[in-house]
Amino acid sequence: MSRSPAPHFPPPPDSPEVQHALARLDEHFGLSVGLAQVAYGYYRGLSQKEVAAWIGATFSAVHERTRRLFRALGVRTQTGVAGMVGSAIGLPCR
Repeated sequence: MSRSPAPHFPPPPDSPEVQHALARLDEHFGLSVGLAQVAYGYYRGLSQKEVAAWIGATFSAVHERTRRLFRALGVRTQTGVAGMVGSAIGLPCR
């Protein structure tokens, strides 16, 4: 089975656009930087593996952050996280 091409990676985690979004996530949900980065990656359509590459973390670290993120936001899916992020930063899911 062929896989669709990887989505276009978001700007680097230290870019002003991403830093603004992470600050909004902290304001709205009280997320740590690590959890907010994972949440933003899901909002931008990345998989766990792609989020790990984007933020320079291991897959297992992103997997654990995902579990904590689901619990913190009260959701069960990455799509649920993306919707919450879109609401917090005022933009629709991508």
